[in-house]
Amino acid sequence: MARENKSLPELIKTRRRVLRYTLNELGQMCGVTHAAVAHWEAGRRTPGAAQLHDLTTSLEMTDFQVRLMLRRLSQ
Repeated sequence: MARENKSLPELIKTRRRVLRYTLNELGQMCGVTHAAVAHWEAGRRTPGAAQLHDLTTSLEMTDFQVRLMLRRLSQ
């Protein structure tokens, strides 16, 4: 499955685009700035534990996608 090969930044960016959220909208949902979301998508930073729940909820991620994201975070 191609989705399994996506990096964490790609997972975040793809889901955000599928849902047609702007960086600012997703940032507001997660309680962070649009710049923080841009850093996550660029791979310069990773979401902290406090933002992870809000991020996966906001991006309407499936259990599979959440497990994949957690696996990518631990790498």
